[in-house]
Amino acid sequence: MQLLSVACWNLWLGFLAAIVTAIAGWIAFNTVAHAEEAHASMEVHRNSALATILLYLPAVLWSVGHARRNAPVSALFLLALLVPALMLAATAWRGGELVYHYGLGVQAVPVTPSASGEHHYFSTP
Repeated sequence: MQLLSVACWNLWLGFLAAIVTAIAGWIAFNTVAHAEEAHASMEVHRNSALATILLYLPAVLWSVGHARRNAPVSALFLLALLVPALMLAATAWRGGELVYHYGLGVQAVPVTPSASGEHHYFSTP
């Protein structure tokens, strides 16, 4: 029963964190300078994030109801969590693409090649 309680709290706190993250994302969507080619990906990421939150909302409410009644978790509930979890992973992937493919929200580090033209990834003593 303790594991169920921890799982519920993780779901609830994760949902609250997702709302805070979506607010930060909304601010970034409207303020981060970006090239036109990145804009369509930004819209897909934004829409995916909003859909993910909307898919998690019924699961969170269902979880609260189960917790109040001390009811056991059903297989249907766990199955209902699968779709929003997959959407969350897809949304995170799209967010990573915005940073690592388009360079949104990061400042580029100047490249200084070595005299020999080789790249050194680890410093040697």
